Amino acid sequence: MAEKKRLAHCTWKEVEELGPERTPVLIPVGATENYGPHLPLGSDHIYAEAVALAVAERAGGLVAPTLPFGYSHYFHKFPGTITLKPETLKGLVIEVIECLSGQGFRTFLLVNTHMGNVPTLEHAAREAMDRLPVRVALADPWRVANVVSADLLETEDHPIGHASELGTSVISHLAPEAVRPDLKTKGTHSQESDEFRRLNPSRVLFDRVEYLVFGDARKLNPTGVSGDPSLGSKEKGEKIFDLVADHIARFFEAWLQVKGAWSSSSGP
Repeated sequence: MAEKKRLAHCTWKEVEELGPERTPVLIPVGATENYGPHLPLGSDHIYAEAVALAVAERAGGLVAPTLPFGYSHYFHKFPGTITLKPETLKGLVIEVIECLSGQGFRTFLLVNTHMGNVPTLEHAAREAMDRLPVRVALADPWRVANVVSADLLETEDHPIGHASELGTSVISHLAPEAVRPDLKTKGTHSQESDEFRRLNPSRVLFDRVEYLVFGDARKLNPTGVSGDPSLGSKEKGEKIFDLVADHIARFFEAWLQVKGAWSSSSGP
């Protein structure tokens, strides 16, 4: 029988036989939030889980059940969005790592596809490494995609934007049945001043430099789209997904070989 990659599909006996101390764990983390009128609310966690599984196939490891919620408060006025408080997300991630660490697992890769989660996940990773004999890293498939797929993307403005060409391509590949092509619309952001160029609900460009200026996400961008999803395609998405999975797998394999300062202060 082929080796199982999903923790949830294994029996406890199969997990024991894998040897937890030598088996890295990938934890997909995403969000359930507005992703434009044409893409599903689960786009982030759909992508996170698919990438984690593809990386495990390429580089080894066991994929924990996906955490489908994150910090999405700025989108809470879009119906269907579910947001966690940062402390809730932090505690959840630490407890998952703590539980598996108590069974002998020592190495964890957080595969996170939601930017709003990053500060909280860093806090969780550092606290877990202070308290437990583990090592933790974080991979962001959207950021990886923005680099490795640059030659495939046509959008000059916001190629990695929310529900943009990139996101539309990837989700059209992974969950075509959930995409509504008839509802694709180019993103628009309200401009409060000629001096500021709004990039997303939290970021503005002022004299070539980005600043954080917070506001009501739905008022600032009624569609929830940044960029032009009409340029996205299932064919692009398949190519982008493979490039991303290959790159993260190579990172994962290289990181697994590194010890020293990147290991826990508690020391595996």
